Amino acid sequence: MKSQRCDSSRIKPRFQFRSLFTPEGKKDSPSELGPFIIMEYIDHHANMIDILKKPGRPTKERVTLDPDISRAKLKTLYKELAKVLVSLSRLSQDKIGSFCQVDDFTWEAARRPLSLHMNELVRLGTLPQSKLPATTFDTASSYFEALAELHISHLTSQRNDAVHSIEDCQRKFVARFLFRKLIRDPNLKAQWISFENGPFPIWCDDFRPGNVLVDIDLNITGVVDWEFTYTAPVEFTHAPPWWLLLEKPEYWSQGLDDWCIEYEKRLQIYLEAMVEHEEDECGRDS
Repeated sequence: MKSQRCDSSRIKPRFQFRSLFTPEGKKDSPSELGPFIIMEYIDHHANMIDILKKPGRPTKERVTLDPDISRAKLKTLYKELAKVLVSLSRLSQDKIGSFCQVDDFTWEAARRPLSLHMNELVRLGTLPQSKLPATTFDTASSYFEALAELHISHLTSQRNDAVHSIEDCQRKFVARFLFRKLIRDPNLKAQWISFENGPFPIWCDDFRPGNVLVDIDLNITGVVDWEFTYTAPVEFTHAPPWWLLLEKPEYWSQGLDDWCIEYEKRLQIYLEAMVEHEEDECGRDS
């Protein structure tokens, strides 16, 4: 088991950290703009999503992967993304939670986890903030059960637009309780939770191509929007990323079946890129 403390010096060879200047409020701005944070500029050629997305897309149309992008180019970009995910997976804690700083070089997962989904449930889904987890978690199953309860609370708390019909409500109700049953049943739980007691790697909910900056040679120069970063069950890291097509299945215009077909094609390329990166890492370490 790795220590609960995380030494930031271990990731310096992999990532370059930019200076973060003093956060400012509205009263500190001559133009009364704010609140805002001034950060050091990250030199880059493009946002990765601009290279991956389908060209000529109407403004109102959601962003999707360019179906004509070359396999070699897609694999190169997937490999860059895999480098970040692999690096994050090597930093772990013995609790599930958000970080607080101990000293200049050390951070601990000592606060409750705050995911992007949790934040949006309160911000848009009218979920009472008191329903959010209040502590860190020592086991993967306890965190998954807290998520199950959160989904149930969301369905009962959101007054508008939570369901579209009686059938939709029944489907969402059954799905939430089946998920909780899956967590609570010891036999079922043991089939898919790999590391019940950790270690729990670092995870960022908002890591995706839209938050990645690259140079002219398609190398990553920076990643932004790390606010929803915490330690999570290893299953989060092991699951294939949803963003391989840039669009989530629920918003795919051709439907779920078509999304799965297209996703499977790109998943094979992503896995090849991941394996290549891991082999490169092994070669450097030997």
